[in-house]
Amino acid sequence: MEFFNEPAVSDPPHRVTRDWFLVAAVLFAAVMEWIFNDELIWRTWHMGLVVAMIPTLLWRRTQPLLMLAIVFVLTNLSLLAAAIFAEVPDGPYTAIFVVFNLYALFRWGSGRHCLMAVGLILAATLLNMVIDYQGIGEVIGGIIFVLIPAEAGAVVRFQQQSAERAEAEIRSTEREQIARELHDSVAHHVSAIAIQAQAGRRVAATNPEAVIGTLEAIEEAAARTLSDMRSMVGSLRDGGDAELVPQQGLREIATLAGEKGGITVVVRDLPERTPSTAVGAALFRIAQESVTNAVRHAAGASTVDVEVSDRGDSYRLTVRDNGRRVTESNTAGYGLIGMAERARLLGGSIEAGPASGGGWLVTADLPMQGVRA
Repeated sequence: MEFFNEPAVSDPPHRVTRDWFLVAAVLFAAVMEWIFNDELIWRTWHMGLVVAMIPTLLWRRTQPLLMLAIVFVLTNLSLLAAAIFAEVPDGPYTAIFVVFNLYALFRWGSGRHCLMAVGLILAATLLNMVIDYQGIGEVIGGIIFVLIPAEAGAVVRFQQQSAERAEAEIRSTEREQIARELHDSVAHHVSAIAIQAQAGRRVAATNPEAVIGTLEAIEEAAARTLSDMRSMVGSLRDGGDAELVPQQGLREIATLAGEKGGITVVVRDLPERTPSTAVGAALFRIAQESVTNAVRHAAGASTVDVEVSDRGDSYRLTVRDNGRRVTESNTAGYGLIGMAERARLLGGSIEAGPASGGGWLVTADLPMQGVRA
């Protein structure tokens, strides 16, 4: 019953190209039935009714209950009229397109509207039992027939919601990791400042000139700390003890080189300039994730090349393997989603896809100092 408490899906698609193809297909089927179905009574009336209801397909996502109600009410009133005046409770087969409206309601509509639709279905079932009862088996079959698209819509809806929740969790986890790294980096620098200040106090009385060097070190550490903080977009982190050591950064990318799972990882010469701690940590994490994905999913790969180039005001990281992907991980896996979120927060971007000449290529562009607050 929790489904019937669900709100409507926000911002559903309005009309896309395939909707027009669907309308054209249903219209074509209606015309063909009008021409070839000799058993259809009130041919022109029924076909006109179907053609008039076809546009409901264009609003089935944004107004699902209303569109379904229009089709259900008009169809069943038409069947009732046929049963009363022609004693033939039958209608056009083309009206079966109502299954698309049913699917759309359970895919995009609110739970309350879906419950109302269940009432419509039950009312239509009772009406058909009154005007043309042909046994309980046919009644059950009819109910199952209309429930199949409704169930399909609900299943697709829950799958999409599950994927969105998983993606949101990955993004949240990545933000917490970035905040943790910032906390640890700041703690490291502040600890260094405190040590330098203590040393300066000890030598101030006996060697005043030495204090100048101490103050310069404190100034440099403080400036670096402020730079790292300004490059960080605010994020929450869970509790836990902070490690008072620098996070892995640009230089640590070299540690990824070597044999991993039978694949040789080659790290090209790294730039001399040092980025901010947040950018350096992002470069390392993206490189690490890309290498891990290549080792796991690049079938037949023998090498993975990792390169970071200095472009003046930004860095470009490229990770390329010479294998072929055999799983769905060559699309937007959760690891890549997390890395893309990290890059976005720093004002950068990531692209991943097949490389020209074969293999898989990940390219990340990050500004040298990250986003400034």
